[in-house]
Amino acid sequence: GPKGLNERNRRQFLADLVDEQIDVTTRAVLGLTVACARCHDHKFDPVPTRDYYALAGILRSSATYYGTGDLGNVNRQPSELLPLDGPLPRPRSPREEELEQRRRRRQALQRLNAANAPAPGTPPNPDQRRRLRQAAMEDARTGTDRATDVGPHAMGVIDGFPSDHPLLVRGEIDQPGEPVPRGFLQVIGDLGVGPLPARQSGRRELADWLTRPSNPLTARVAVNRIWQHLFGVGLVRTADNFGTTGEAPSHPELLDHLALRFMADGWSVKRMIRTLVLTRAYRLGPSTTPHHLETDPDNRLHWRSAPRRLDAECLRDAMLAAAGTLDTTRPEGSVVTGLGERPVARRPDERLLEPVADRRSVYLPIVRDLVPEALAVFDFPDPSLLTATREVTRAPAQALYLMNDPFVAAQAQALARSVALAPGNAPGHRIDLAYRRVLSRAPTGAERRAAMRFLGAFVNDAGPETPVGNRADRRVLGAAFTAFCQALFASAEFQYLQ
Repeated sequence: GPKGLNERNRRQFLADLVDEQIDVTTRAVLGLTVACARCHDHKFDPVPTRDYYALAGILRSSATYYGTGDLGNVNRQPSELLPLDGPLPRPRSPREEELEQRRRRRQALQRLNAANAPAPGTPPNPDQRRRLRQAAMEDARTGTDRATDVGPHAMGVIDGFPSDHPLLVRGEIDQPGEPVPRGFLQVIGDLGVGPLPARQSGRRELADWLTRPSNPLTARVAVNRIWQHLFGVGLVRTADNFGTTGEAPSHPELLDHLALRFMADGWSVKRMIRTLVLTRAYRLGPSTTPHHLETDPDNRLHWRSAPRRLDAECLRDAMLAAAGTLDTTRPEGSVVTGLGERPVARRPDERLLEPVADRRSVYLPIVRDLVPEALAVFDFPDPSLLTATREVTRAPAQALYLMNDPFVAAQAQALARSVALAPGNAPGHRIDLAYRRVLSRAPTGAERRAAMRFLGAFVNDAGPETPVGNRADRRVLGAAFTAFCQALFASAEFQYLQ
């Protein structure tokens, strides 16, 4: 990830963690690169270093629980909620570490006996007792403390020790200056939120400040991201940088109008999407004229709908939907939770994806070391970094994936089987049905004839060993339709919005 996982200095790790939180929050919500003020006043935007540490105090006073719960109190934030300018606890000696591990091992063996003993009264849940026994046996072997931590977990944040953050000279943790009162960006003001409570982190007030209707940035940044998702490029092309180094909006009055409408509609993303997809600009086709191409080759004025490729998630979901194998139900919980804390060098097993292999891509677990191949090959962004605009590449690996990957082959086979079972046995009817399932249209006469020639050549290449009509011949026809369906998945029309 973006932080050094082998950082031995917990204060440094916490400072980097808070910096990442500031960077993600301010770029995603405000469209400002506030993290640039960690070491010095921002070079381009009116964000002094004091404002950075005013926000850092709020986040530093909050504690993150990661929801893994695999190794006892590893579920806690790595800082152990220590004040940044306070003394660190004295490290244990090797002898003290050994004694502590023996104590934990003894405790794990009390627990093991209790888990094996018959419970008085109403018998407990057998599955719960089994998990307790397994965890206790593992604890007895390793000296850890997991047997009391076998229930479900969720990631969450709570208040820690509220305190102001010292201004770090040049961002160095060993050069703390005077504490900076927790607060917000001066250039925007407090927007009437008022002073932060002394005994709370100020996280709720920060959320209130970010989403105040009087905040000049949040609504604009939000509707710009929605516009980018629908049109392929935002009114502000630098979606996470509305500062002086970002690009100016192509339609500033439109951006302001949409931001006001977004707030008036209760910040409803669904209503904003409905508003935009019903516009004439969204319904334009891809046709061009020499005059328009010469005047506005980048289509910044939205005089046409520029063809663009579906993102990785939509491509995968579209294949599942066309094949009839998509399960639209929401899975319970997350398969990642069972992984717990893992050594960095251990890559998660790809079988982790199996329980949600037929679900929508939004439900796939995204682990840094295990991005599904169906997403990674089509420019899925780095999960460790904030990415406002995805890159769109055209690489040979994408074509090879669509031609050879087992997932694509399985969906093509499922589609071919579904088409074969549909009413009507004529090959032309099956071809029409496959076209409608994959491309949402009927084939042209030329396309239908080309498909018939392809299927005939496939059967002929299989050899005349078996007479027409027997089981082996049906398998050949099935393989031919599978190859045909996979060719439709690999077509440019399937991959691109026209």
